[in-house]
Amino acid sequence: MDANFFRVRFNRLTQLQQKYLRSVAELGAGPHPTGDIAATLGVGAAAVATLRQQLINKGMVWSQRHGETAFTGRVAHVLRLAIPDSTRLLSKSFPSNNTRLS
Repeated sequence: MDANFFRVRFNRLTQLQQKYLRSVAELGAGPHPTGDIAATLGVGAAAVATLRQQLINKGMVWSQRHGETAFTGRVAHVLRLAIPDSTRLLSKSFPSNNTRLS
């Protein structure tokens, strides 16, 4: 059920939102400064502000402090359950970040 929960929610995201999530995942245990996430995407922090807010609104990430982003507890839990090395799950699920965010 948890894996299906994640898959359904993930599939409803835009490709850019999926790229943002992969960047958060690649940085490891969070929270992470928005600027660090943006840097992995090859853009400035202002360029990801809308994506970040959309993902907060969808319950995929949250921000405890201004300028920080982390997976919500439920999403982080699903990632840990699905595969202990969640990087493998993410590499299968999330689009590659080989290209710049545009």
